[in-house]
Amino acid sequence: MVSKKAKRLSIGQQIAISATLLLPSAIGGGIISIIDPHYNRVFRFVLTLHTVLLASFLGWQPVPHWYPFIICLYTIFVLYGFIVLLLPFFWLNGLIQRRILKRYTYSFALAAKNLGLFTIKCVLALEVGILLYVTLPQSWWLWMSLVYSGYAVLWAYWYPRYLLPHIVSLTPINDIVLCQQFERLCTRAGIKVHDFYVWKRHNTKRHTESSSVANAIVIGLGKMTGIMLTESLLKNFSPAELEIILAHELGHIAHYDMWRKIIDRALFVLVVLSLSSLTRYLVFGPLKNSLLGMLVTIGADSANALWLVALLAIMLIITFALQLLIFYERHLEYLADEYALKLTNDVQGFKSTLLHLADINATSPNVATTHPSLKQRLRHADRYGIKDMLK
Repeated sequence: MVSKKAKRLSIGQQIAISATLLLPSAIGGGIISIIDPHYNRVFRFVLTLHTVLLASFLGWQPVPHWYPFIICLYTIFVLYGFIVLLLPFFWLNGLIQRRILKRYTYSFALAAKNLGLFTIKCVLALEVGILLYVTLPQSWWLWMSLVYSGYAVLWAYWYPRYLLPHIVSLTPINDIVLCQQFERLCTRAGIKVHDFYVWKRHNTKRHTESSSVANAIVIGLGKMTGIMLTESLLKNFSPAELEIILAHELGHIAHYDMWRKIIDRALFVLVVLSLSSLTRYLVFGPLKNSLLGMLVTIGADSANALWLVALLAIMLIITFALQLLIFYERHLEYLADEYALKLTNDVQGFKSTLLHLADINATSPNVATTHPSLKQRLRHADRYGIKDMLK
């Protein structure tokens, strides 16, 4: 069974999330209560500031109605404002993990690198999206989806080879016996892997994620496909357990899951953007003067009410599409589990390895993200074992 440490960590994380959700709400409510009596004054100040920015060099327009400097400035302001509101969660979550796991999980340098990379990606996405919107207003959503697809493929090729080595210390595994074991498993599966890497953070003064989280990840596409294993995985797991974990990753390679994820996420972007564009058109077009539009705007400012309806509809679309995406990615994990079970023919060994992973990583048995929860994966392994016996 999963250790008490994992259960305590799960409870602690839930408390941290609940407490942190209250803080942004309280801060937001306080800001609104302060601004509300002075709404007109604040609005005039923001409008004046925006006008000043437009009049400065930041108002440069290489294309009409596209302001790259101002878009970059506003994106950074909103993004980092949101991060400031979430800082209490990061601090509480880190405190809980240090108290329970007795070790650090993230270094400041790593967090800064990831935040910088995330900021660049957000700015570029908005810049390209707005540029397409002002130049191709009727079909911008389709072109944005195509741009994202190209980006995702290039990122999968480029990131592991050129950028990842600057974020983590990535070196080929030098254990000859272990490499030979992995190669025999790959030969049995009929899959060629470029190399096996050990994932070690640059920060050696404190324990970081690589030394506290046991994990294996497929990186790259095509001939450059490799598998990363963290230090904790190599130190805490037996060769038989490592073989089962590797078999799961080989399942992802055999099923072309990297390509599947690129395609399904591109479809996610396409569906969300197209339906959002359609929603905006309907709300401010045919529905504006309909009975529904009149009912929505009764006793309220017409433009603000319609914007609220459009935003709520778009949020529902994103939520529903995201749930479908997560459901599909969990299905891919089940298929990789089945591949590992078939390749190793060891149901009990697979289950004990999952439990060992959950114990090392202090994972709650009921938590499911893009992966199914531990309990769901254990039940799935049992069902596979029964099905295999009945054949």
